[in-house]
Amino acid sequence: MIDGRGPCAYLVCAPAASHTTVPNTTPSRVRNTAKCHFPLPKNLSNPRLEAEYDLKTRLDGAPFQAARWLDADDRAELDRFRANNSAASAEDHDGVPVFLARNAWDLRTTIEEWPAILFHETREQS
Repeated sequence: MIDGRGPCAYLVCAPAASHTTVPNTTPSRVRNTAKCHFPLPKNLSNPRLEAEYDLKTRLDGAPFQAARWLDADDRAELDRFRANNSAASAEDHDGVPVFLARNAWDLRTTIEEWPAILFHETREQS
């Protein structure tokens, strides 16, 4: 779960059409195989995606329990953090950097080890 909001998984889709929209996501141009990363609604399932959107899918679990948006006064320090934590770094749909923590201990120790980085639990949408 990402902060108790529901299951988090990777959605790997191979659409039949070149333009595909998945519910609660930004419409995107998709060809062949695409990886869509977002918390999934509980009622979203492979058969439903295939029936309603003509998408053949495979759902894989993600090992993350918390996500925090990142900010820093020093851009170089933020870049260094992301380079040192590349396996736990991502960007949201606006390109804002995000840290993905495996558990509460991982989040707490990372925050302690990187005092120049701001870890935001929420973010205003633009």
